[in-house]
Amino acid sequence: MLEVYPHQGWEAVHKLLPHRDVQAIHSFASRNRIRLSEKLIAERAIRAGNSPRWTMDERAIVAELYPDGGWKAVHERLPHRSRIAICLQASKMGVTISEELSVRQHQVSGRLGGRHRHPATSASSPPM
Repeated sequence: MLEVYPHQGWEAVHKLLPHRDVQAIHSFASRNRIRLSEKLIAERAIRAGNSPRWTMDERAIVAELYPDGGWKAVHERLPHRSRIAICLQASKMGVTISEELSVRQHQVSGRLGGRHRHPATSASSPPM
């Protein structure tokens, strides 16, 4: 149980101990403080359609890459995280994109027919 439960969950323990029901397995694990691994919890959350909690390492990647690379740079390192999840996490952390990246994104948006233009790229804005 100590070797199987953290990495494979109650289902694997039940295969090894078919005479034990789910409740007995969970109770034993709880009493003995046997926890599921973060990896297994994340895998199950993804299968269920939920986003797993952000790890300290993932948050460090957001803090490092998001300001100058935006969500795309973070997504290259964390491909299991969606664009919206990355942007929301950065917002929760108070991490914003740099002014330079903001200007570049708005320039591209303008060339592609986007509705919004960054003040620094607008023709009516005074030169900086």
